[in-house]
Amino acid sequence: MAGVETPGPRALPRPPGTLPEVNPLYWTALLWRIATHSTLEPHAHPTPRYRFDAPHGEYPALYTCAVDLGTFAETYVDRGRRLGPGEGQRYLLKLYPLMPLTLIDFHDARVLAAYDLDERISVGDDYATCQDWALAIYRHEPEVAGICYRARKAGATIANVFLFADRAMSRLEVVNAQRLAEIEETVLRAADRYRLTVFFAFEPSSS
Repeated sequence: MAGVETPGPRALPRPPGTLPEVNPLYWTALLWRIATHSTLEPHAHPTPRYRFDAPHGEYPALYTCAVDLGTFAETYVDRGRRLGPGEGQRYLLKLYPLMPLTLIDFHDARVLAAYDLDERISVGDDYATCQDWALAIYRHEPEVAGICYRARKAGATIANVFLFADRAMSRLEVVNAQRLAEIEETVLRAADRYRLTVFFAFEPSSS
């Protein structure tokens, strides 16, 4: 009918005062991360920058990916798909959970429904609301170590795992740390899959 506006999608809801109970996911698989150092270091920015960062520094954050190639997309797609000359000195960390990591699974439609959420919590642009949800989970679920969610850049079938670093660091072991310049095959496979451009020279592996 002329003159009748079609309503757009409702805003991503903010967390309620009390969260409903959901079945957690117990993560035991390997995780991957590209980092400046060969050791595991969380980030803490003065103000939140990424999807599940603490709104006001309530916890340190650690972002990982369930797939080694996927972590390249999650790291570099928003950087113009470019691995500049200095990126070869960064490390691909392979992380092993020393015990199951208790996660809220945003890949699970039942969890999203219980929270009255949808896929925008994983791939939408309302970071402030995503951060509020992470903080609510952190405060209300002291046994939860993080959130499993859909990768935005690496593909819908790939999972990212965000971790509350103060709860998860002691449960993770770095089982391998290789400089990107030393893992030519892996970097080039990631570059081919995600149309990345590499601007550093590869070197023989030191391992």
